[in-house]
Amino acid sequence: METEILKVLMRQIVDTLNETLPKVSQGWWQTHVIDKLTFQQQNFARSLPPESLERLDLAALLRITDQNWFELSQQANINKDARNWLKEAMTIRNRWAHAPADGLDEDTQYRDIDTLERLLQSFGASVDVLEVLRQRKKILMGKLATATGILPQARTHKADQQGQFIPGTVVRLKAHPATTGAITAYLPGDPEDRYQVFHDGAVATYYASQIESAASVEKLKVVNLNALHALLTSLQLRHPGTRHLYPLFASRIQFVPYQFRPVLKLIQSDRPSLLIADEVGVGKTIEAGLILTASLLRQTTLKPSQSGNIGIKFFCNTGHAHEHSARNDLSP
Repeated sequence: METEILKVLMRQIVDTLNETLPKVSQGWWQTHVIDKLTFQQQNFARSLPPESLERLDLAALLRITDQNWFELSQQANINKDARNWLKEAMTIRNRWAHAPADGLDEDTQYRDIDTLERLLQSFGASVDVLEVLRQRKKILMGKLATATGILPQARTHKADQQGQFIPGTVVRLKAHPATTGAITAYLPGDPEDRYQVFHDGAVATYYASQIESAASVEKLKVVNLNALHALLTSLQLRHPGTRHLYPLFASRIQFVPYQFRPVLKLIQSDRPSLLIADEVGVGKTIEAGLILTASLLRQTTLKPSQSGNIGIKFFCNTGHAHEHSARNDLSP
């Protein structure tokens, strides 16, 4: 029965996407489908004929819907609360796909189907489609009432809950405290909630861990001058190479603190050897460039006996490795 319900959900999502995405862009298959999928999903989608949404699995369809939510909600006039039900549908799909051999308990099934019914209803599903889920809920309700004598209650959705910040709260970015803005929307999620923040004339989305209240009072520790001097001296003794972080001001890049962690770790290592394996789009090339910059600039200030060689390999999707080395001599 669960398989039938998931098929109903898939058909409704395909119908909704087929109706709305072509209105958004002529090249919607590439920009709003292929480009929104994960790497593995992209490989499969590229093997399909164009505009073959019905050939994709539920996980891919849910991701496409989530990644194109703004366009879909505008074109299809979807209730804003449906975004939360969509997020829960992703969790439901994973839970049902990895259900134990004896199946999920009736209470969990009832609550999951109730969520899917709300999502389908927001997508404009027909009465016949919704009736499939309602009949299943009636069966589950009868089993639960017989077993416990208590009727199940629909899940309290995250849309009805409040997050750490309420709309209108002024927050700031932890990585850039000078950037402040107001919360405009709360987007519950698993494992971490997100917030839409209006700042610098536009709305941007951040995870809860990336922002903090602008009115929060920083806890400062008061120390005397001797203690501060001792702390700075101990840091310099532990990692003397970090006294001059040359790429910090020699690189024409936007300052993103975490991108300097690899070069700092390399400088602080006794035997430098580092593998950068961050996710796509977080700046592996920039991090490698910072390491090369640090190596080249430091070799102009160190004695030949102090400077060594540094080699960096860039691994491509083809499986080949391209190596670049910074030698003692700076000749091309």
